[in-house]
Amino acid sequence: MAKNLTVSLVVSYGGKGGPRSGHIREGRRGVANPHFTFQENETPPLRLNSDLGLRFPPEFLATVPTNGEKLTYLRQEIAGALDQFSTYQHKFLDRYFTFIAESCDTTAETLDTSLSWSGGLFSANDFVFSALWPLPDCIVSRSAEAESEPVGNFDFAFWTGHQLIAVTLAGTPNHPDNTKDGQMMTSGFLHRVTISYADLNGTNDLFTEQQFPPEFVQFGRFENVPSSPFRPDGLSSTLEGGI
Repeated sequence: MAKNLTVSLVVSYGGKGGPRSGHIREGRRGVANPHFTFQENETPPLRLNSDLGLRFPPEFLATVPTNGEKLTYLRQEIAGALDQFSTYQHKFLDRYFTFIAESCDTTAETLDTSLSWSGGLFSANDFVFSALWPLPDCIVSRSAEAESEPVGNFDFAFWTGHQLIAVTLAGTPNHPDNTKDGQMMTSGFLHRVTISYADLNGTNDLFTEQQFPPEFVQFGRFENVPSSPFRPDGLSSTLEGGI
């Protein structure tokens, strides 16, 4: 009987930001090669609220009391891992975080109904942190046992829990699409999305189910209880970090 190999995707990211890995910097100083290893249907989705062990002192939490201010902080931390002259990547990040807030607003009635059990403790806006975390400037490889095969370089990547969404921003100077064709392109483990610079600067929706899977677009539907990534000091870690 043939042995079933465990296939993983290894995603190195944030290289242009050095030790500022594109996750919250205070928790990632000194990380030389920030990366995640994802296994299909085994590794949980990587969300803005994923618990990677970082905790915040009360005096800091007092400076970001609202969800909007917390989202702004997260966007700035991810942007800190990008080349400041990468206009297309910064534009994508801005549009993505705008999409997160607008998505919760437009589906508020449905989300609030799903939270009626909480008696007002939670509201639709609390689901903003259920959105998938954008990993910037990614180098992706496929790993099976001791063998590793390059897959490609991408501007951003998102992990849904069963596939990697790999985003290429095309049509920009000196930014070729060097993604390899191969098994990963058709396996379903990797979901490729290419966005033109014209679309990025346009007014049409970028984040539709024609481009992205439901776990990305309808992120609020995929968690029963919303949570925040801004956990206070003294709170024990519930999930193992991935770097």
